[in-house]
Amino acid sequence: MFKRITLKINIIILVMSMLFVSVEVAYGQDMSSDIEGHWAQSTIINWHSKGLIKGYSDGLFRPNNVISRGEFMALVNRQFQFKQLAEVHFTDLSASEWTYIEAQKAVKAGYIQGYKDQTIRSSNLITRQEVAVIVASLLKLPSNEKAVISFKDSSEFLFWSKGAIGAVFSKNIITGYTNGTFKPASPITRAEAIVILDKAFSSIKNQKIEIQDDNHPVISLPPTSSTSNFSSASYPGGSGSYSPGTGLRTSAIITTKGAKAIQGREQVITLTITNDVITPGFLRATFTDGVNPVAVYVELDGNESKVEIASKVARAFENKLLSWNVDTQNASILFTAANPSINNDNVKATVESIMTGVVSRGSTITVPGSVENNTGTAQVVTLVIENGATAPGSHYIFFTDGGAPISRSISITGTESAVEVASNIAEAFGTSIAGWSVASDGEKVHFTSQQPGTNNENIRVYTLEASGVGAPSSELTVPGNANTNTSQIVTLSLPNSESDGGPIGVKFTDGVSAWTVHVNMLGSPESGSELADKIATAFGSTIPDWNVSANGTKVIFTAKLPAENNSKALARLSGLNTGIGMADSKITTVETEPTPDIAQVVTLAVENGATAPGSHYIFFTDGGAPISRSISITGTESAVEVASNIAEAFGTSIAGWSVASDGEKVYFTSQQPGTNNENIRVYTLEASGVGAPSSELTVPGNPNTNTPQIVTLSLPNSESDGGPIGVKFTDGVSAWTVHVNMLGSPESGSELADKIATAFGSTIPDWNVSANGTKVIFTAKLPAENNSKALARLSGLNTGIGMADSKITTTGAVRPEGVQQVVTLVIDSGATAIGEIKVKYTDGAVTILKDVSLVGTESAEEVASKIANVFDMTLTDWNVSSIDNTVKFIAKVASNNNPNLSVTIEESTAGVGLISSSITTPGSEFYAGVKQVVTLKIDSGTIPSGIIKIVFQDGIHEVVKHVNLSGTVTLDGVADRIRSAFGKAIIGWDVSNIGHNVVFTASMPSDHKPDIKVDVYQE
Repeated sequence: MFKRITLKINIIILVMSMLFVSVEVAYGQDMSSDIEGHWAQSTIINWHSKGLIKGYSDGLFRPNNVISRGEFMALVNRQFQFKQLAEVHFTDLSASEWTYIEAQKAVKAGYIQGYKDQTIRSSNLITRQEVAVIVASLLKLPSNEKAVISFKDSSEFLFWSKGAIGAVFSKNIITGYTNGTFKPASPITRAEAIVILDKAFSSIKNQKIEIQDDNHPVISLPPTSSTSNFSSASYPGGSGSYSPGTGLRTSAIITTKGAKAIQGREQVITLTITNDVITPGFLRATFTDGVNPVAVYVELDGNESKVEIASKVARAFENKLLSWNVDTQNASILFTAANPSINNDNVKATVESIMTGVVSRGSTITVPGSVENNTGTAQVVTLVIENGATAPGSHYIFFTDGGAPISRSISITGTESAVEVASNIAEAFGTSIAGWSVASDGEKVHFTSQQPGTNNENIRVYTLEASGVGAPSSELTVPGNANTNTSQIVTLSLPNSESDGGPIGVKFTDGVSAWTVHVNMLGSPESGSELADKIATAFGSTIPDWNVSANGTKVIFTAKLPAENNSKALARLSGLNTGIGMADSKITTVETEPTPDIAQVVTLAVENGATAPGSHYIFFTDGGAPISRSISITGTESAVEVASNIAEAFGTSIAGWSVASDGEKVYFTSQQPGTNNENIRVYTLEASGVGAPSSELTVPGNPNTNTPQIVTLSLPNSESDGGPIGVKFTDGVSAWTVHVNMLGSPESGSELADKIATAFGSTIPDWNVSANGTKVIFTAKLPAENNSKALARLSGLNTGIGMADSKITTTGAVRPEGVQQVVTLVIDSGATAIGEIKVKYTDGAVTILKDVSLVGTESAEEVASKIANVFDMTLTDWNVSSIDNTVKFIAKVASNNNPNLSVTIEESTAGVGLISSSITTPGSEFYAGVKQVVTLKIDSGTIPSGIIKIVFQDGIHEVVKHVNLSGTVTLDGVADRIRSAFGKAIIGWDVSNIGHNVVFTASMPSDHKPDIKVDVYQE
């Protein structure tokens, strides 16, 4: 039997300075005149009449005074009639303080719990986002993060409050300010608190929600600037529980989730100085990661060697580059990423001489060229020869399309390069494979299908050599089958003995990745079973999802889990005498069908589900009269269900268009591929107390007559009802939405127009928004061509679905021919001295140099014009022109993109010329992983005499330890004794203690284990 021992610890902290101000909320004098005309006057009077709140002793109410957390708890408890008390042990709250009993009620009711450091901070001012979390908890409202998007300061919402703010805003319990902000961190006033709680209580009465004074979901307010969600889920680091029978208050929580480590490599960019300086001058060195270019300038005296130049450039970059280290190696400047990361092909460094003052950042490919696939793509399988030969021998190559392999062998003298080996392989196959051509390109051998449009995933080319045990390949001995819980087994069988010694390689592939080990055969008398043991040991646990073992002369590869059979799983053995290695092919070009014409698709995305009943109207227009449908909303539909109902409502009613939903999206697809209509639009709205008006074009824009465009949204003279509405303005590209609250009669249409104009303010670029009577007027700031897509519309927001608008997500078009590549050279500054610059154009194969003479006064635009002129008519396949300070090289016809195209400017002043970098070490991402940490917190309680039992469980191991306590040991001492008892007893875990916490840390990073448990018992 377990004995429960409980110790109540009350830490008495007297905070008298807050006592009198706080008491006045409940026990002040009668109402005063300072609420007269206040926006919350009627609610304050109502609360006063019910005895829920009073004024201050000086006869004032002070509605705009901010309030504390303790005062807000008192208001909540009175309004919701929470009376039951919980036992609390907050370190900053004394039982003698008036807020102590309010905190007891709040904790018992479940809408507040306190902070992780066991404080309640009742004297702190309460913020608007904290109030939103409490109200959402009281009303059990579902999280609604999408509803906060319209607030200008939504980026300032902390993650634990965002869903709650959206929830209370969508219920019109807490609204934003007229400037479109919410101000989440601002303290709340007495008047705001009363109105919010009044609305919240009214919402409960209207919806018949039962608020209980016990067994209510617990909500923990933020322990720091970011903390728990407002939902009923418990927050890690909560109050904990008394361990059975020990009297110790403990809680085991996962304080750090584990994650596997991923190895990586730091990227290295090398810039090599190729010659010495021949005359004094300056160098400009530029480094860019594709986003942020950094330039430095180096002065040369004319005597520096290329090694000294490299050193000067490296020193100039010191402390200039974030996340990159700069060093030199002889005449090379090495830019090394500070940490492993995914390789960045856009990283580049250049060095160039300058004299004329003309600065150019170099060219960039601004439009990649492409040729559309109108005939289909031929499949290409590429075999890459990674190494040249180092010893004589024979090399065997196998081609298979899933059937019997076609093999060829080539003789190796031992001196061939990888390029020569590839050439010999292509020559050996020639035209012997029906339906395939074979050619080499450098160290690559390309096998190309002669039948475009089909793709065969089973194509494979591989190479091997004979060895003292031959060149065996594996067999599938047990097919994998998830339905019968069978793991796949692949077996590599070896002979009983070795006829010769020497190095061999064994490669295993699962069809996606490959793993290779190298072992050395000793020759006779080493047996096949001994070699099998060597191979299995060499593989060890290196292959994810597969175990490798040996059984006699067999090497067995067994899938760790049952799964569908993988026909590409294969192990093979090869000799390594020639040094060429074990090459395997990859499908480098997948065959595809010809490109068809493109059907236009217009997509309506439903962003929110419904939160209240009502009707929702959907309009489809192709530029003519809209086709409309309405759907009834019960108030419980998800966004996916709303989308499905919209698609069902339209059905096949739109001639020439099909309508279907996919998740929360509704797709309107043209049944006539090859055409596109820019006027297609789908939008939704709801009725409101002023209807659902859309704007009209009242003044067309015209730059010739200096006339700005005016769009007018006209409202009725009065409101038939109140409630939230949204007004959305779009210019056809972007959209801006404001939410305002109608008060209903007697609010007039002109007052509502003022509200809408104020809410928009200056948020719409290039447009002014104003009100004139019952009209909201959107006026373009500058005269321009009339924009027929400029539109404002108004909608009710009662159902919570919002105001969805469509986008053309697929532009209808006839079968495309391709895109002309564009290379843009940017001239950053004009000339400042007389001289000559060289402009170099290269496509990777051909280089053209042009000289441009400068008088020293040219602007950047004039330099660009001169460059365009010297290249005009020079390039057969390119048009060259200048626009402002850029020179554009535009391909005359669509072609495949050439990444080697570049245009650069250089001067030969210092004799260094223009030098560009190359990526000498591609980067790969490194992730060190995370060691999981589980913390056993010993918060408070009686320190018992006797033995306690601590049980650690991680789903694999269960380790039990006993600790003898004297009854006088401190909490820190208990933690230290538990740590000492475990020591190194848990395989894969280290145990330490910090204060009164026992910390269990995984020895290695690994996948997160959510089921770790640490329990403490009394023996």
